[in-house]
Amino acid sequence: MIDKRFASAAAWVLILWGIGHNVVIDILPLVFGVYLYEVDPATLEQMRDTVVRFPFMGETNMYFAFYGLSIWLGVSLISVGVLNLLFARSEPGRAFRRAVYAVDIALAMAFLAIAVICFFVIPVIGATLALLLYLAAFVTSARAPTARST
Repeated sequence: MIDKRFASAAAWVLILWGIGHNVVIDILPLVFGVYLYEVDPATLEQMRDTVVRFPFMGETNMYFAFYGLSIWLGVSLISVGVLNLLFARSEPGRAFRRAVYAVDIALAMAFLAIAVICFFVIPVIGATLALLLYLAAFVTSARAPTARST
């Protein structure tokens, strides 16, 4: 079914986006000290010196809070992508597939809004591509034959 191809393509966008994010933003700087983007050393030092306290939960510094959230983002993108890839290869009923595609569309719209407000062009392109592919999956799933009609 063509909707599954669109959904698989969107899932791969999320997986590759998450891997790319974790490699470029997290692994290269944290493990190898390599930044593929401009970084002010004074800002990094200030982040390390800025303590964030969470009542009843503990504390960390802004440096680890930033990287923790960043790693979480990449892992979340990969996880959603893998789950959607597995889903696209399964045989659920059309109504369930369309419900999942609707959730995927909502997530892609949220990713796009966050990317437009907080990030730069690459995340905007990734979120837009995922959104368009999930929209295509949703639209084409309306015309897909059901398991009973095949």
